[in-house]
Amino acid sequence: MTPEASTITSRAKTDGYRPDIDGLRAVSVVAVILFHTGLACPGGYVGVDVFFVISGFLITGLIVKDLEKGHFSLVDFWLRRARRILPAVFVVTLATLGLGYWLLMPYHLIQMAKSSIAQSFFASNFFFWRDRSYFNQESEWKPLLHTWSLSVEEQFYLVLPFFLYIIYRWNKRWMFAAVLAVASASFLLSCRTITASPAATFFLLPTRAWELLAGSLLVGLNRRSFSLIVSEFISIFGFLLIMTSVFTYDRNTEFPGLLAVVPVLGTMLVLLANESHVTLIEGLLSLPALVWLGKISFSLYLWHWPLLSVSRYAFDGQLSVPAIAIVLIFTLGFSWLTYSIIEQPIRRRKVLASNKTLVVTLIFAWIIITVVSFQIYRYEGFPSRSSRAEIPSQNTFLLPEIQAIREKNLPFLGDRTHSKPSFIVWGDSHAATAMPMISELASNHGISGLGAAMSSSPPLPDTKNGWNKDLIEWNTRVLNLIEEKDIQHVFLIARWSSYIEKVADYDLLLGTDPLQTLAYDDQTLSKTPDEAFKAFDRSICSLSERLTKAGRHVFLVLQVPEQKSSPPRSYFTAERTWGWIPNRQVGIDRNTHESRQRRVNEVFYSLASPLVTIVPSDQLLFGSDNRTILVNEKKLIYNDTNHLTIEGTRFALAPLLEPIFDTIANQ
Repeated sequence: MTPEASTITSRAKTDGYRPDIDGLRAVSVVAVILFHTGLACPGGYVGVDVFFVISGFLITGLIVKDLEKGHFSLVDFWLRRARRILPAVFVVTLATLGLGYWLLMPYHLIQMAKSSIAQSFFASNFFFWRDRSYFNQESEWKPLLHTWSLSVEEQFYLVLPFFLYIIYRWNKRWMFAAVLAVASASFLLSCRTITASPAATFFLLPTRAWELLAGSLLVGLNRRSFSLIVSEFISIFGFLLIMTSVFTYDRNTEFPGLLAVVPVLGTMLVLLANESHVTLIEGLLSLPALVWLGKISFSLYLWHWPLLSVSRYAFDGQLSVPAIAIVLIFTLGFSWLTYSIIEQPIRRRKVLASNKTLVVTLIFAWIIITVVSFQIYRYEGFPSRSSRAEIPSQNTFLLPEIQAIREKNLPFLGDRTHSKPSFIVWGDSHAATAMPMISELASNHGISGLGAAMSSSPPLPDTKNGWNKDLIEWNTRVLNLIEEKDIQHVFLIARWSSYIEKVADYDLLLGTDPLQTLAYDDQTLSKTPDEAFKAFDRSICSLSERLTKAGRHVFLVLQVPEQKSSPPRSYFTAERTWGWIPNRQVGIDRNTHESRQRRVNEVFYSLASPLVTIVPSDQLLFGSDNRTILVNEKKLIYNDTNHLTIEGTRFALAPLLEPIFDTIANQ
């Protein structure tokens, strides 16, 4: 990047301000917001990628300009970034913690506090990458989820100045080549890992850096060589690329990876073409309304997600169009206030003019956020905020990873004085929720067993699903362990329906396909619910035959009724809003439940025999009105839409399993 190459050749104002960049920011943030509302722009998440390119372009330009003038300072650079970003981030984070304290249940408040701490250390992208617990709330109920992209940028700002400074001092003529090499390596890594490690590819800087560096590369191009006609063509083509990705991508698109090239290249072309000439696209992006939205785009991005997230949480699911409109009006208002009262005065040094005052204030705000978040964690989300009903704990037996079965180190259930296990509980997270109660029963009967439960892992040997890459190995090893230890009683517990049909609550941030949990095997022709049912049928029949031929007793536990929304959340928000948000929770009716479970239950009952016992876990969960019972003696029975609380398992399952454990103990 020579001085000539990095010279600003814009026909814009002498201060270098380009209104079209603010317009492009507006397009990006509107796409992101519409995507998050679910109203439009199925690929609107690419707006973040557009932001990355713009940031790389502007920040690299500032750094190179200072390097060429000979007065670049790392401290000054970071102070400018802190002045620009942190005040608004801290204000919105504190406000979100306040909203969370008001409306989020203890467990979810703790999760938000953890993400707040991570963000305060510029590491929320690592938090959301690693925070893959099954009981984690869906992505739309993580109010600080959007801060992952801020952490990526902040980490980039920590590394980029060092990198450019070292290359510039060594040989500035190699700067463009060095940036290109690093960007290429990052891009290739992103393409390489998108299938094997989609979460890491999505959240982490090494696989996102190329998008920011794509903007950096623009600083090193000789942009004056383009004619007006070429600039017009490039800008239109680039804008079309952005819009194509916004309207044709969706949650199921494998992203970022190779497909991120489309919005990234589009942004590069728009920035490149509009710098040297006034193009039609530049005129469009420079419209006053778009420029105004672009100026407040950072605040819009900060505010829109917490408000949408908490609103969805409070109203128990998707918001109506009028409700979304109200949320967006508040978003616009808060964003304008944040821009006018926080961003601009601090940036223009009308407030916190000296760097010393700025640093002290930011440190003080950082301490407040960190202490408040730690207190939320320390006091377990302040459960005393609710008094009407006991809010259930999310804690069950920890779900082991594949290493647990490799090491034959599964959770021990029941009486520890008996080393030989009489039974095993095998299944997914539904099995894990039952394990504390089963352990109590076993202990009371003086017998012991093992717990083999892993998230999204049905006890269906030889099947796979898109959620757990270790499923075949897991089930194979569990089955081998049963035979090795000669365990005579096998309890199979799972969320059976989720493996033969679409499951909406698996549609997470990463674009998880609602079909991702479908079971399939080597005979599966296509990943459809009907084919998944066939794979389920083949597997469960084969497993039952294998176990019973060896004289083992199989207990097929039917699935508990799934609710349309979370009962605990409904009760909690109704109480916390003093009834303004009413508790609209009504248990699902028996006919709906039985209709959904019909195919699975028919297979199970066809297997019934002296060595195959059906445990109708739904039997005690319906009241006289044929609707699911949600509260028993002021204690909630459900943890969420489909997992029982420990109290729920004691209420619904323990009476059914008690005689079974009597029999096992007397053998």
